[in-house]
Amino acid sequence: MNAGLTIASGDKCLIVLIFIGDVDTDWQDAAFTTGNIHNQVLNFSGGTKVFNYSMNMDYFNNTSYFDVPQKYDRVSTTVNLGGQKEDLNMDQKISYSSSYKNNF
Repeated sequence: MNAGLTIASGDKCLIVLIFIGDVDTDWQDAAFTTGNIHNQVLNFSGGTKVFNYSMNMDYFNNTSYFDVPQKYDRVSTTVNLGGQKEDLNMDQKISYSSSYKNNF
């Protein structure tokens, strides 16, 4: 194979040196950036035996680790209501969620 000759490395190849010059690129450093994950959660709860409630609000944000415009946002909330009066029990749950994803 190769007529007994060693294979020339890419940075020593004459054609590479002529057309590209001295290339010293750290591709991992060029492609990656510092990504961020941000999550905030807020909870409320309380009540009595007759009426109780809980509410949860959540905000989540994630930016990419790649040096591209990529982002994910999510907002959600949940409300739980409940109560008891003699033999009657009542429970109700209301939820909302919205998300946005920007891909490259």
